[in-house]
Amino acid sequence: MTNNSRRAKPTMKDIARAAHVSVSTVSRALADHGGTAASTKRLVHQVATQLGYTPGDKGRAKTWHSGMIGLVTTDLEGRPSLPVLIGAEDALGPMKHSILLANSRGDAKLETSRIEQLMSRNVDGLLVVNKSVDLRSPIPRSLVGDTPVVYVYGPSRDPDDCSVTADFAQGARLAIDHLVDCGRTRITVIGGLEHARATAERMIGLEQAFAAHGIRPIATPRFGNWDVSWGRHAAELLLRDGMPFDGLYCFNDRIARGAMETLMGHGLRVPDDVAVIGHDNWEPQIIDAAVPLTTVDNRCERIGRVAAMVLLDAIQGNPHHGMITVPGVLIQRASTTSPTPPKQ
Repeated sequence: MTNNSRRAKPTMKDIARAAHVSVSTVSRALADHGGTAASTKRLVHQVATQLGYTPGDKGRAKTWHSGMIGLVTTDLEGRPSLPVLIGAEDALGPMKHSILLANSRGDAKLETSRIEQLMSRNVDGLLVVNKSVDLRSPIPRSLVGDTPVVYVYGPSRDPDDCSVTADFAQGARLAIDHLVDCGRTRITVIGGLEHARATAERMIGLEQAFAAHGIRPIATPRFGNWDVSWGRHAAELLLRDGMPFDGLYCFNDRIARGAMETLMGHGLRVPDDVAVIGHDNWEPQIIDAAVPLTTVDNRCERIGRVAAMVLLDAIQGNPHHGMITVPGVLIQRASTTSPTPPKQ
């Protein structure tokens, strides 16, 4: 084959012509310049790939990172985004990465806009934090291109994506194990939203824990919402049923706080008459009331740290897939007694 018959290697001018942009724009886009719009970068890279373009330096693409990680959250109250942010920064700091924080306020259009802004800053990867743990739609690849994305707390619906969340089933097992260890045998449960993923996961853990201890809840779990008022009302319903119970596990701390108010309003002592456990451990004003609440901590800081670590792996070309769950820990306070020591 002669030199004249060989196909000429595409140049930046060829890319500019095909993409209908200037050569300088192509240069900035291929260099991942922070001032170039994310949509323009994607177009230029797509055209370059289609044309078979490879930059100089012996045909190897430039490997350059901005050192910036984007974190997009739907959370307006700082739960779980603040502890997730702290954990992520703990992991990223030693690796010379910084975080750019954006809040979508739970609005899909605003989320798209925030991600576009972050992409224009040439972030190396994205952490997408959801306040809810329900499955969410994945970020379109047309929006982020090949930039790695890790979903935090609220997992992606796509099982091929990487998601890091709490192990709610394990947390529920911890709660029941602790009540049994405290000598409680007549245990009941107050749930949250019936069709929420957090509720379904906790129910799995409950079934496992009750089966392991060879006991059954004394009443069918009731479901309502996640508020203090529901905890008050649900506890009233339990007392009205007239079935005595000595242990109560609530699916979050607000429900537990409301339930304790009702129990103590009826003259029951916590924990002497009824030991109470919540779940979450992220609202001091709820936890540290008249009787400090024993609860399961989802370890959101740890979730943030793990999410940042797997995102760094993806940036280095070693992506993770599927759901990673972080086990919780029990934080004992005054609403439960100390576990009964084993008989000698």
